[in-house]
Parts: sequence; structure tokens; C-alpha cells
Amino acid sequence: MRYLNRRGVIGLIGGAAAWPLVAQGQQTRRPWRIAFPEEGAGFAGATKRFDAFRNGLRELGYTDDNSTIDRRIANSRNELVALCQNMITQGANVIVAGSSNLALAAQEATKTVPIVIRAAADPVAAGLVASLARPGGNITGVTSQAADLSAKRLEFLKQLLPQLHRVAILFEPNAAASRNSMRETEAAAYILGIQIEGFGVNRAADLSATFQSIASGRFDALDVLASPIVTGNRAHILDFCSQARIPGIFQERPFVEAGGLFSYGPNFERLFHRMAYFVDRILKGAKPEELPLEQPTKFEFVINLKTAKALGIEVPPTLLALADEVIE
Repeated sequence: MRYLNRRGVIGLIGGAAAWPLVAQGQQTRRPWRIAFPEEGAGFAGATKRFDAFRNGLRELGYTDDNSTIDRRIANSRNELVALCQNMITQGANVIVAGSSNLALAAQEATKTVPIVIRAAADPVAAGLVASLARPGGNITGVTSQAADLSAKRLEFLKQLLPQLHRVAILFEPNAAASRNSMRETEAAAYILGIQIEGFGVNRAADLSATFQSIASGRFDALDVLASPIVTGNRAHILDFCSQARIPGIFQERPFVEAGGLFSYGPNFERLFHRMAYFVDRILKGAKPEELPLEQPTKFEFVINLKTAKALGIEVPPTLLALADEVIE
């Protein structure tokens, strides 16, 4: 299976060789073209997620001879829409959208070409599908339920810090999934009796000033909600947590592997691997509107014990017993 990696929305040159259609010996067609747009400059986990998707396709029989993955990057919403439109012009048979922002951009670009999504925000509330069971339209895929886990993350945080009082929330207002997570976090904090203050950041250039405000606010912890700006500035965020000696909790495991305190959420590589199943079904003739969206059944709780010790936090044995992985 070949894949094309281009930055921006530059058109592709050339075509792909024809290959025999196994099911109908006399008929031939060009290789399947699978569009895989990406958002922003990428981050460490992006390659692993793409590899998981590609491996899923390989397991289903997609090779260099019968498929091409068109993998390219854009930044702003307008660029993402233009990129998806360009990929369609270049012959995309299906678009794979690995975030809620990408899903919305792909939806704006086409109402006919099938779209397989990995949505963090509620895809029904976002207007992507009519329902999880009966999507309707041209969209199907998986949802990570990241926003729905806000209460559990705060519960774990309160077990770690019994005197927890105030928590800063870093989120991206322009990102649908991040906005949804913020609403869920506000509701969970109210129930748990925790005071929170949201710090919205839509530009990476604003992070430093935001960190100064958080550092001066005497918060007990920082809850970082996943978004393109967050994932693209992981090192900056973790450096701040380390220098300010503030516990940082996250939705995504790569942050904890790089020094964050803990994360709770789905295994994103598994979700991207599963997206290959939907692509396969669609390329074999299934209609997106007839393929129910899937939700994860397992969530991972990962604790960085080294970071906890550096912050002077003693992790209760009961919490360690709940962890899927402890990084020491």
C-alpha cells in the first residue's frame, strides 16, 4: 500500500497504475484512493495513529497494488476544507477524518464522498450524524467519548489530592471537541465541589501569557483538554507544568509518557486501527448511512509515578491498583 505525504493543498502529479479487479476478471479499475488529511504541524502521536490505521488496512488486504493513501496537512479551517476538496478532485474514494475539526471540514467539503470519522466531540450534537445507530448522510466511524470522561478524571485527581480546591482548565474554544469537554468538565466540577477556571487559547502564541495567568492564580492542578493547539504544543505545556510544579492531567496517553501526571481516556491507536474496518466496508459497497458509529468499550488510566514523586504526591495504593499502566 502506497501513501503520499504532502504539506498544504498542493495538487498531486501523475496517476496510479490499473490493477485487476479480483471479483470480476474482465474488469479493471484504478487503485482505491484513501484521503487522510491532517490538522496542523502534527505531534508525536500522529505518526503512531496513522501507522495504526495503515496496519489495519494491511490486515484487511490493502496493499501497494490496490490502494493509495493521500496523506497531507493543512492548518486553518478554510485550508482544511480546501484540502478535502482538493483530495476529492484528485479522486478520493473515501475521506478519513481523525478529529472533530477534520470531520466538520470534510463535511463542509462534500455531502457525497464517504467520510470515516474519529470524533472526540459528540458527533450528533456537532451535526455530523443524525444518530450513532443510524448516521444518515455520508458519515460514519468511531467516537472517542473523550468529553464524557471529564468527571472520572476529576475524581481520580481528587483521590490524588484530597485537599483539591481550584483547578485551571486549558482548552481551545475554536475546537468543537475541546468546547464539549469544557462543558462536561464544568458539570463534573460542580457535582464534585471543585472550583474551576477556564483558560481558552486559540493561538499557540497566546500560551505563554496564559501560563503566566495560571501560575499566578494559585491553582492546585491543570486539566488539559485535547485540541489541535494542545497536541501541537505538548512540550511547551509539559515544560510549564514542570517549572510551575503544577500537576497536569490529560485526556491522551502521550502526554503522560512525556512527563504528565496522569491521563484517562481511550486508546487512540486502537480507534484509528478500527477506522480501517469502516473504510474497508465502504470500499466493498456498504453505505455510510447504514454503518452505526462505534464507541470505545475500554479506557486507559495511565499514571506517571516518577512525576508524582517529583511533585511530592503520594499515589494511594487503591489508585495504583486501578491504573492500566504505571510509568516509573
